[in-house]
Amino acid sequence: MPIRTTPAPPSREAEIAARLDAAERQIEGPLYDVLVEDGRYLLAQLQQARQERDEARGAEQLAMGHLRSLQEDHIGLRARVEAFESDIEEHEHLRERLIFLLTGTVNAIRGLPEPMHVHGWQSLPEEATAMKAALQQAREALDHYGQHRPDCPIVDEDGNFHPVLCTCGLDAALKAVR
Repeated sequence: MPIRTTPAPPSREAEIAARLDAAERQIEGPLYDVLVEDGRYLLAQLQQARQERDEARGAEQLAMGHLRSLQEDHIGLRARVEAFESDIEEHEHLRERLIFLLTGTVNAIRGLPEPMHVHGWQSLPEEATAMKAALQQAREALDHYGQHRPDCPIVDEDGNFHPVLCTCGLDAALKAVR
């Protein structure tokens, strides 16, 4: 025959359940408060970490923007340096050409210099002006070339003038140049 167990009276079970519930409430209250407080602390730490991360990302983006700006400035400066170098080469070529022209001009006016010497260019404008004035006088004299003067020796026996042979204007032009 089976053993028969009697169930505990309901009041006893209810009393034990009530005690357990009260004990759980006593444990849950402080434990719950600790867990909530720890949760709030962890949440605050998480939010602070996110904020620091966002600030770091912002600083990184700012730094990257600044870096890109510096790189663009560097590229721009490099282009300007290349343009300046090109200008320098062009000016160097122009300077060499002007040296050649001035040397040729001064040598044409004064003649070739002695060996190991070079003519100065300081008085070149005055000398060129004087040469231009002499050339103008020579041209004016040559414009009168062939115009007969009464004392011109190029007259034949009949008194006819021969302008092709007349040197009156040429003599004046040579005097102007000398």
